[in-house]
Amino acid sequence: MKEKLTKEIALQYIYDYGVDKAVELLKITRIELEKVINDIPEEDWNKPSLNKNAKVEYLNPVISDFVEKNYNRLHAEYVKNLTTDIFYQNDEDVFHNALIKVCSDLSNPSEETILKLFDKTFKTIKWENNKRNNQMRKKEKNMKYDNQDGESEE
Repeated sequence: MKEKLTKEIALQYIYDYGVDKAVELLKITRIELEKVINDIPEEDWNKPSLNKNAKVEYLNPVISDFVEKNYNRLHAEYVKNLTTDIFYQNDEDVFHNALIKVCSDLSNPSEETILKLFDKTFKTIKWENNKRNNQMRKKEKNMKYDNQDGESEE
């Protein structure tokens, strides 16, 4: 009788042998191994959506056409600074975050609506990142100042 593969056994095989060798030794596919590790019941393995709360949606064709047609122009217009900030973010990251947000927020948009929302989203994300960076720089500066005060007293 074949013993049912448990999460603990699967993880131990991965730890001992690595993923590729574990798949080979356990005689299962990599996808099946991932499903065991993520505690997905075997009867749900072939269902399209494993997470009942997740929305399984496809990108609106209007949005995908817009992105395909305008990506290079928008990229050239918005991605100007490739220097990373304290949190290792640059304009490229903000650009893609804004694109993802716009693609997931709109249901039946016009190209004008997409462009306006993208512009607003990009600027908002950039503003939030700048605000976080400034706050972090102030904290760093205060910490350095506090350290200098402490060192000079000794």
